[in-house]
Amino acid sequence: MRNNNANTSGHWQLVCTQLIRPYLYERDTQFTSSDRDLNTILERINQDLTDLGSLKERFQTLQQEMLSNVDRTNPIPDTQFEQDFRSLTAAIKTVSRTVPPQSLDRICTDFDNFTLTRHVRKSYWSSRGRRRCFVEAAIWSILVDCVFQSPFGILGDRCTIFTNIWKQLFGLSHGLSWPHPSVACETWRWNTMEQLVSGAGRKTITLGDEDMESAETKGNTDLQNSVQQARLKVYLRIEGILKPLDPDFDTSRLWPIVNQAFTLALDMFTQRCRLQTMAPDPDDLYIAGVSDHLESLQESEDVKFGRVAFTVNPGLSKWGDAHGKKLDERLFIVPSLVLLEEYMPKGP
Repeated sequence: MRNNNANTSGHWQLVCTQLIRPYLYERDTQFTSSDRDLNTILERINQDLTDLGSLKERFQTLQQEMLSNVDRTNPIPDTQFEQDFRSLTAAIKTVSRTVPPQSLDRICTDFDNFTLTRHVRKSYWSSRGRRRCFVEAAIWSILVDCVFQSPFGILGDRCTIFTNIWKQLFGLSHGLSWPHPSVACETWRWNTMEQLVSGAGRKTITLGDEDMESAETKGNTDLQNSVQQARLKVYLRIEGILKPLDPDFDTSRLWPIVNQAFTLALDMFTQRCRLQTMAPDPDDLYIAGVSDHLESLQESEDVKFGRVAFTVNPGLSKWGDAHGKKLDERLFIVPSLVLLEEYMPKGP
């Protein structure tokens, strides 16, 4: 019996020394005589375990929320992007066809005003058909400069700072002076856009309507106003091209183009992969069957080896997969529409 009591006492001392004392010490609690009651100590330990279990549940909930945020990206298929891009192209072409033929003769002679027409030889705009292409290129230039130039462009001047931070963090070594696509770069861009879009509201961006469906939009009137100003800027700049050519032009036809452009840009820049509008420079080389990023106008479709005379609309390129991986792989979803000129290399 004494041996049993001695063993029990020894075990109790071991438990106190190895477990209970360190436990109480970590909690800055004295091991007084009132704490010697095993039941009291066990109750305290049990309470801590309960609290720990609650903390673990909260952690698991947070982890699930983070995973659900990743899962809700809902990658948009390449075929849908192609359809949306071509739909925007068709809308711009339709508007350009409303310009009266005689007005095309009055088109401005300063052909360097727009991104896609800059450095194009003026002789290329001699015919009315090509001047209609000029109108398309001018409208597309505004969209390239104001909507697609940066992932944050659709959010207006208030978010220019995010473009600058993005470029400073990841450098400039890509088309349109963008950082080279990398996992870190695209993750930062995606996370930042997710937060900003939730604050502005999708309807504000795509339709210009005040978005009251999302709780995140409350109190973000400055951001929403910035988006509204960005949309209005695009509208007014396109109007500035068409009104001088046709004073009777129905400018209400421009809002659907603005809506389509902002919707396409929003979808592009909230994907985990890199999506980017790209256009060739004048005199860039073209080789039939090799230059997959270029599509010729019907006028020059027989050219097998040539150079780019001018670009009507940019193309759409993609780097990476739906999960933001394999960013070294590039796909041309939509080629740039260009006029080609036959090119004969000079001999030695």
